[in-house]
Amino acid sequence: MIERWRVRGARILERILWSAVLIITANVPIAGTADSWTWIPFGNAFCANGSTTGLGMSEGTSTRLVIFLQAGGACWSSATCYGSNPPVAFTTGYGASNFAKSSRSTSLLAEPGGFFDRGAAANPFRNDSYVFVPYCTGDLHAGNNIVTYDATHLVWHRGYANMTAYLEWMVHRFPQLTRVTLVGSSAGGYGALINWAQTQTAFGTVRVDMIDDSGTPIPNRLLPAHSDIWRQMLTHWNLTATLPAGCSACLTDGLEALIPYYAATQPGDKAAFLTYQADSVLPAYYGLTNAEFGQALARDRLLINAAPARQHYFAVYRSGHILYFAPTVRAGTITLQSWLTAMTSDDPAWQNAN
Repeated sequence: MIERWRVRGARILERILWSAVLIITANVPIAGTADSWTWIPFGNAFCANGSTTGLGMSEGTSTRLVIFLQAGGACWSSATCYGSNPPVAFTTGYGASNFAKSSRSTSLLAEPGGFFDRGAAANPFRNDSYVFVPYCTGDLHAGNNIVTYDATHLVWHRGYANMTAYLEWMVHRFPQLTRVTLVGSSAGGYGALINWAQTQTAFGTVRVDMIDDSGTPIPNRLLPAHSDIWRQMLTHWNLTATLPAGCSACLTDGLEALIPYYAATQPGDKAAFLTYQADSVLPAYYGLTNAEFGQALARDRLLINAAPARQHYFAVYRSGHILYFAPTVRAGTITLQSWLTAMTSDDPAWQNAN
């Protein structure tokens, strides 16, 4: 009974904050300038601890927009959410002061020569507007649920719902777009994959391409039988409501089913999958051996190769995790920077790189 009232109270608070969102965002200065970042608070976007959050914006000069979803782990139980390695900002929340640090970090938004560096001549996104979506929900940017773990921890798994609020704002803030690129690393890579459908729907006829960096879809049949990870994600994050409605195979096969689903439903959009062959994080996170992770990669590549020529992968044959902040890393003879330039410029020579 107490748990039901806690969740009910949280939902009442959510509705109150929803009603205030237009008032809050209407007074935020949003006329950003190139090379600067502006924090935009939202009254209807929430971190796992129930605090409100927002997004970062840097306005460019082109008619293209890059939406980046932050990395930071995931959790689906009391042990994974409140153990020794909780997701980033899960218990603390993420606000303006956190974003100030992110925008100055040379390993994140202020990386010299990176994909947010407007002064880097080789950066294919240098003239685009940027939106940075922080991660503080522990749900791969994919949840739409309020749950209680162990009858003590009230958790707002609201990553997908946050994205819905952000997209509504973005569509109105950038009305003249000709191209959108949805990018995410690690947890954000999974988030980009899951949110691709709602992002394309939000922007209508504007093409939305997707870059999934180190968010390798793991076939459910490869997950340890004792872990029950997928069922807990489906239940606690309410993925049954946030996965694309037409992807019935997602509920049984897992996120790998999204690869052929998008090939069929968004054939005009491009998808890029970035990965290290020996990922240094994901196998241990899922309880897989390196060989099992290799099987997952092989399965994903079969699905990508079976899709139209608008889906390709960039595979680096060594150990590591997250490639988007390593623009000079090579897959075979081509750098990631050159490969993404070919993608974004619609070079017909763009293909798999390994």
